[in-house]
Amino acid sequence: MILLKPMMLLKIFHKKISITFDIKFKVSAETVFDFIIKPTNMPLYTGFFLAPGIQSVRSSDSIRKVGTIDYILNTDGSSHQSKTIELVRGKTYDLVIFNIETKGWKKIFDFILEGFEEKWSFNNSNDSSFCMIHRKLVIKFKLPLLFIFPSVIFVYWVFKNALHNHHLNLESNLS
Repeated sequence: MILLKPMMLLKIFHKKISITFDIKFKVSAETVFDFIIKPTNMPLYTGFFLAPGIQSVRSSDSIRKVGTIDYILNTDGSSHQSKTIELVRGKTYDLVIFNIETKGWKKIFDFILEGFEEKWSFNNSNDSSFCMIHRKLVIKFKLPLLFIFPSVIFVYWVFKNALHNHHLNLESNLS
């Protein structure tokens, strides 16, 4: 017989999940940071399966700073916005992603997804020939995970693969 611990039971009533990556880049943290905060480089996020890629970005500020709003058009015609909530050169980059609008049969995402929070933390190695980046994407759902569990597993799989593809694109453009 399997006994569930009280903390495990509480997690099924949460409304968010996290996807984390630790990525090693062969350039400095500042180089990666300066590259990813440019709106012109955002289309390197190509998506995966039902998670569309980024087609174009229009920003509220020509130079990204705390409070900058990005208006993002996705490759499938849907859109979303992101707001920079923390920006410390070469250290942290935090975004809140909101106003998600999906199209077609993917409209179900509008029903279950509330938004995303994304945080990048940068660390140079001692020899400065590479850096380690910790990237965390928090996916916020409108309903407790218990009620949408199969959808949660699917959303996790889609976005984990989309982020993996993004890391590969970043790595090839920074080499």
